[in-house]
Amino acid sequence: MKRLFALCFILVLFTGCTNSIDGLYVRVKDNDRSGAVAGMFKGLINELDFKDKHCSFEYFGMKMSGQYEIDKNYIFVNTGGSLGTLSFEIIDENTLEGEGWAYGTFKSIKSFVSKKRPAIYFCTNPKELVVRAGQGDEYSQIVILPRGTKIKVVAEYDNGWCEIEKGNMLGFVLKANMVKEGI
Repeated sequence: MKRLFALCFILVLFTGCTNSIDGLYVRVKDNDRSGAVAGMFKGLINELDFKDKHCSFEYFGMKMSGQYEIDKNYIFVNTGGSLGTLSFEIIDENTLEGEGWAYGTFKSIKSFVSKKRPAIYFCTNPKELVVRAGQGDEYSQIVILPRGTKIKVVAEYDNGWCEIEKGNMLGFVLKANMVKEGI
Protein backbone atom coordinates (compact mmCIF):
# COMPACT_ATOMS: atom_id res chain seq x y z
CA MET A 1 0.00 0.00 0.00
CA LYS A 2 2.85 2.37 0.82
CA ARG A 3 4.43 1.70 -2.59
CA LEU A 4 1.14 2.46 -4.35
CA PHE A 5 0.83 5.72 -2.40
CA ALA A 6 4.43 6.66 -3.24
CA LEU A 7 3.87 5.88 -6.93
CA CYS A 8 0.68 8.01 -7.01
CA PHE A 9 2.50 10.87 -5.27
CA ILE A 10 5.34 10.76 -7.82
CA LEU A 11 2.88 10.68 -10.73
CA VAL A 12 0.98 13.69 -9.35
CA LEU A 13 4.23 15.55 -8.76
CA PHE A 14 5.53 15.00 -12.30
CA THR A 15 2.16 15.48 -13.99
CA GLY A 16 1.76 18.83 -12.23
CA CYS A 17 5.13 20.00 -13.53
CA THR A 18 4.16 19.48 -17.16
CA ASN A 19 0.85 21.34 -16.88
CA SER A 20 2.40 24.69 -17.78
CA ILE A 21 2.71 26.51 -21.08
CA ASP A 22 4.33 29.68 -19.76
CA GLY A 23 5.54 32.07 -22.44
CA LEU A 24 4.41 34.52 -25.11
CA TYR A 25 2.34 33.23 -28.05
CA VAL A 26 1.48 35.25 -31.16
CA ARG A 27 -1.21 34.59 -33.79
CA VAL A 28 0.48 33.66 -37.05
CA LYS A 29 -2.51 32.63 -39.21
CA ASP A 30 -6.29 32.30 -39.30
CA ASN A 31 -8.21 29.06 -39.03
CA ASP A 32 -11.87 28.13 -39.49
CA ARG A 33 -12.70 27.82 -35.78
CA SER A 34 -14.08 31.33 -35.34
CA GLY A 35 -17.83 30.89 -35.08
CA ALA A 36 -20.30 33.40 -36.51
CA VAL A 37 -19.68 36.42 -34.27
CA ALA A 38 -15.91 36.17 -33.92
CA GLY A 39 -15.53 35.82 -37.70
CA MET A 40 -16.73 39.43 -38.09
CA PHE A 41 -13.91 40.71 -35.85
CA LYS A 42 -10.76 39.17 -37.29
CA GLY A 43 -7.71 39.29 -35.11
CA LEU A 44 -9.25 40.59 -31.91
CA ILE A 45 -6.70 38.71 -29.84
CA ASN A 46 -3.27 38.50 -31.45
CA GLU A 47 -0.98 37.85 -28.47
CA LEU A 48 -1.32 35.68 -25.40
CA ASP A 49 1.08 35.77 -22.46
CA PHE A 50 0.85 32.72 -20.17
CA LYS A 51 2.53 33.08 -16.79
CA ASP A 52 1.88 31.54 -13.37
CA LYS A 53 -1.51 30.04 -14.32
CA HIS A 54 -2.70 33.40 -15.73
CA CYS A 55 -3.13 34.45 -19.36
CA SER A 56 -2.82 38.15 -20.30
CA PHE A 57 -3.97 39.61 -23.63
CA GLU A 58 -5.55 42.66 -25.29
CA TYR A 59 -9.18 42.68 -26.38
CA PHE A 60 -10.46 45.71 -28.34
CA GLY A 61 -7.35 47.50 -27.08
CA MET A 62 -8.14 46.75 -23.41
CA LYS A 63 -5.65 44.78 -21.34
CA MET A 64 -7.34 41.69 -19.91
CA SER A 65 -6.34 38.50 -18.15
CA GLY A 66 -7.81 35.33 -16.80
CA GLN A 67 -6.82 32.22 -14.96
CA TYR A 68 -6.14 29.25 -17.19
CA GLU A 69 -6.25 25.51 -16.72
CA ILE A 70 -5.13 22.64 -18.90
CA ASP A 71 -7.47 19.71 -19.48
CA LYS A 72 -5.86 16.99 -21.61
CA ASN A 73 -5.03 18.69 -24.96
CA TYR A 74 -6.99 21.89 -24.28
CA ILE A 75 -6.40 25.15 -22.46
CA PHE A 76 -9.34 27.06 -21.02
CA VAL A 77 -8.89 30.72 -20.02
CA ASN A 78 -11.65 31.95 -17.70
CA THR A 79 -11.86 35.68 -18.43
CA GLY A 80 -15.08 36.34 -16.53
CA GLY A 81 -17.67 38.85 -17.73
CA SER A 82 -19.19 38.81 -21.20
CA LEU A 83 -16.06 37.45 -22.92
CA GLY A 84 -16.50 34.15 -21.08
CA THR A 85 -13.98 31.36 -21.51
CA LEU A 86 -11.39 31.24 -24.31
CA SER A 87 -10.43 27.78 -25.53
CA PHE A 88 -7.28 26.56 -27.27
CA GLU A 89 -6.20 23.17 -28.48
CA ILE A 90 -2.57 22.29 -27.76
CA ILE A 91 -1.16 21.16 -31.10
CA ASP A 92 2.43 20.72 -29.89
CA GLU A 93 4.74 22.33 -27.33
CA ASN A 94 4.98 25.54 -29.41
CA THR A 95 1.58 25.73 -31.13
CA LEU A 96 -1.98 26.49 -29.98
CA GLU A 97 -5.16 26.56 -32.09
CA GLY A 98 -7.64 29.12 -30.81
CA GLU A 99 -11.42 29.08 -31.10
CA GLY A 100 -14.10 31.77 -30.80
CA TRP A 101 -12.77 35.28 -30.14
CA ALA A 102 -9.18 34.04 -30.27
CA TYR A 103 -9.43 31.86 -33.35
CA GLY A 104 -6.22 31.25 -35.24
CA THR A 105 -2.91 29.46 -34.90
CA PHE A 106 -0.71 30.83 -32.14
CA LYS A 107 3.01 30.11 -32.06
CA SER A 108 5.29 30.47 -29.08
CA ILE A 109 7.89 33.20 -29.61
CA LYS A 110 10.56 30.62 -28.79
CA SER A 111 9.28 28.57 -31.74
CA PHE A 112 10.39 31.36 -34.09
CA VAL A 113 13.99 30.36 -33.48
CA SER A 114 15.55 29.56 -36.84
CA LYS A 115 16.39 26.11 -38.07
CA LYS A 116 19.18 27.71 -40.15
CA ARG A 117 17.55 27.33 -43.55
CA PRO A 118 19.60 28.31 -46.61
CA ALA A 119 19.17 31.83 -47.99
CA ILE A 120 17.31 32.48 -51.24
CA TYR A 121 19.10 35.83 -51.34
CA PHE A 122 20.28 38.62 -49.03
CA CYS A 123 18.83 42.14 -48.66
CA THR A 124 19.39 45.36 -46.75
CA ASN A 125 16.77 47.81 -45.57
CA PRO A 126 17.02 51.53 -46.53
CA LYS A 127 15.00 52.55 -43.44
CA GLU A 128 13.91 50.93 -40.16
CA LEU A 129 12.14 47.65 -40.84
CA VAL A 130 9.37 46.10 -38.74
CA VAL A 131 9.63 42.31 -38.47
CA ARG A 132 6.24 40.69 -37.79
CA ALA A 133 5.04 37.31 -36.55
CA GLY A 134 2.96 36.73 -39.70
CA GLN A 135 2.29 38.00 -43.22
CA GLY A 136 0.35 41.22 -42.56
CA ASP A 137 0.34 44.44 -40.53
CA GLU A 138 -2.19 42.93 -38.11
CA TYR A 139 0.44 40.53 -36.78
CA SER A 140 2.55 41.38 -33.74
CA GLN A 141 5.91 43.09 -34.07
CA ILE A 142 8.81 40.85 -33.13
CA VAL A 143 11.53 43.46 -33.56
CA ILE A 144 12.41 46.63 -35.52
CA LEU A 145 15.66 46.30 -37.48
CA PRO A 146 17.78 49.45 -37.85
CA ARG A 147 18.51 50.94 -41.28
CA GLY A 148 21.20 49.10 -43.27
CA THR A 149 20.77 45.69 -41.60
CA LYS A 150 21.82 42.69 -43.70
CA ILE A 151 18.82 40.33 -43.94
CA LYS A 152 18.72 36.68 -45.01
CA VAL A 153 15.55 35.88 -47.04
CA VAL A 154 14.54 32.21 -46.60
CA ALA A 155 11.11 32.28 -48.31
CA GLU A 156 9.22 34.62 -50.65
CA TYR A 157 5.42 34.77 -51.05
CA ASP A 158 3.13 36.01 -53.84
CA ASN A 159 1.42 38.50 -51.48
CA GLY A 160 4.57 40.66 -51.26
CA TRP A 161 5.83 39.29 -47.93
CA CYS A 162 9.12 37.50 -47.26
CA GLU A 163 10.16 35.23 -44.42
CA ILE A 164 13.52 36.36 -43.12
CA GLU A 165 16.14 35.13 -40.71
CA LYS A 166 18.22 37.45 -38.56
CA GLY A 167 20.43 35.81 -35.98
CA ASN A 168 18.32 33.08 -34.35
CA MET A 169 14.98 34.73 -35.18
CA LEU A 170 12.53 34.10 -38.00
CA GLY A 171 9.91 36.68 -38.99
CA PHE A 172 8.07 38.32 -41.88
CA VAL A 173 8.72 41.62 -43.69
CA LEU A 174 7.39 43.37 -46.79
CA LYS A 175 9.65 42.74 -49.76
CA ALA A 176 9.04 46.32 -50.98
CA ASN A 177 10.86 47.64 -47.87
CA MET A 178 14.12 45.88 -48.73
CA VAL A 179 16.84 46.19 -51.38
CA LYS A 180 18.39 43.03 -52.83
CA GLU A 181 22.15 42.95 -52.37
CA GLY A 182 24.35 43.01 -55.45
CA ILE A 183 21.94 45.01 -57.64
